[in-house]
Amino acid sequence: MTTPCGESGNGGIWPKSSGGGAPGRNEQITALYQEHREALFGYCRNIVDDADAASDMVQQTFCKAIESWDREPVRNARAWLYRLAHNNCYDHLKQSSMQEVSLSAWEEYENDSALVAQDHSDDVLERVAIEEALQKLTENQRQIMAWYYDQGYNCREIAEKLDIEHKSAQQALWRARDAFKRAYAG
Repeated sequence: MTTPCGESGNGGIWPKSSGGGAPGRNEQITALYQEHREALFGYCRNIVDDADAASDMVQQTFCKAIESWDREPVRNARAWLYRLAHNNCYDHLKQSSMQEVSLSAWEEYENDSALVAQDHSDDVLERVAIEEALQKLTENQRQIMAWYYDQGYNCREIAEKLDIEHKSAQQALWRARDAFKRAYAG
């Protein structure tokens, strides 16, 4: 059996059935999946406006549900799944928009000579000022800014990459932004 997260068999994420009596974790998650899959798909489809992406968001929702099943006490499974789906969809939208911005910025950068030839000196000067401000940041601050703004990572993902607490990652991002603002202004 292949799980929504790509695991196969009964190892890892999908434990063996608990036998008789109360349903085990596998049965509970399977029941949640069967009960909420279609409604979550509709919810995600309305947010991301793309059937394929919505299907991916539902799969990611259940993957995250499986990963956090034992860590996070769940009082209202439906609300919990919708919160996970909501966060996945908005992370997807944020990452998509960051990729579009990043792509357009890269195209601008590649066409730098065309910009100068077209006398867009203000754009060139602003880009130079941004690059100079970024060079004034520490390597760690530049890396955090790149992960967040260029690659679309959220603070939780940055915390995992740096092996620090979520709040510490939020604070590091805030400090990097603040340092950038000061360097850019001055």
